[in-house]
Amino acid sequence: MSDISKVQVYVCPVSRVPQNHLILSHYLSFLNTAEKLRYDQYHPYAARLFLISRVLTRSVLADKLGISPHEVNIQLQPNGKPFIQGNKAVYFNLSHSADVIVLAVTEEGEIGVDVERVDREFDWMRV
Repeated sequence: MSDISKVQVYVCPVSRVPQNHLILSHYLSFLNTAEKLRYDQYHPYAARLFLISRVLTRSVLADKLGISPHEVNIQLQPNGKPFIQGNKAVYFNLSHSADVIVLAVTEEGEIGVDVERVDREFDWMRV
């Protein structure tokens, strides 16, 4: 038995995802009814971030579980952390900051991931 846990990390630069109408329509088909309502309530950039996050998450998890992206039933815990309803085999967590979405996936147990934008112009010596 190995002491090394396997975690896969996916990084998606949002600015590199095309913004044309056909792609948007295809991506919207990944959302369920409740998610479409959430999407419609966000400001445009936040909506885009939410949509790309869901497409990335559903695509990766569907591949891991051997099901279609539409069958991935993402729910939210009371603390807001997403999980897959009815699944005990794959764990994931998602974070985004500025232009980057990060998804971490494992079969080992609960996982957390966090990403933060660093301002390279900030004068850290003054802190």
